[in-house]
Amino acid sequence: MNYRWGFKSEAEEIATEIWPEIGNPWLSNLDLERVTDHLGIAVIPISELRLAAPTDVAYFSGQRSGQLSAFTAFEGPKRTIFFNDYVHPNRQRSSICHELGHALLLHEKTPPLTAEGVREFDGPIEYEADFLGAALLIPKQSAIAALRHDMSIAEIAITFQVSEQLARWRTNASGARKIVRRTRRKYGRPVTT
Repeated sequence: MNYRWGFKSEAEEIATEIWPEIGNPWLSNLDLERVTDHLGIAVIPISELRLAAPTDVAYFSGQRSGQLSAFTAFEGPKRTIFFNDYVHPNRQRSSICHELGHALLLHEKTPPLTAEGVREFDGPIEYEADFLGAALLIPKQSAIAALRHDMSIAEIAITFQVSEQLARWRTNASGARKIVRRTRRKYGRPVTT
């Protein structure tokens, strides 16, 4: 994916600023409740909509649970994130952070469906929200700290409550793996990452 010029640096900077603002240690999972409270964004699991929309909740909690991750609803400028709590907790965290990515990047509200009832997908802003969401879950400093502690990808995934795929991608995409390797070569330490 080709991002707009300077986007990756912007996303890394946003993620790096959020963690200390909420007092999140670099070698721990992101406290989503602190982040959403800090940003003033309500987060609601779809299971809480059982009484209001029983058919919809039943649809997305069964075999079709993979078809809904999360979405943001707007009331004026106020955002509320609804997430599918019937999927794996790591996916829930990732989906919530994707929606937070939209909020932090000030993406405009767009209709979820076209006039024909087809899911609207605005590639560039969705990819930006994916990238920032992942950076929120494992900022560059966290990836560096984990690799300096010789944590495996599996250990990183467990620590940050993400999939191994996301843990591997963030250690590479953030540049953390290269930074740790360079530092270890410079100071004569074994390169294990």
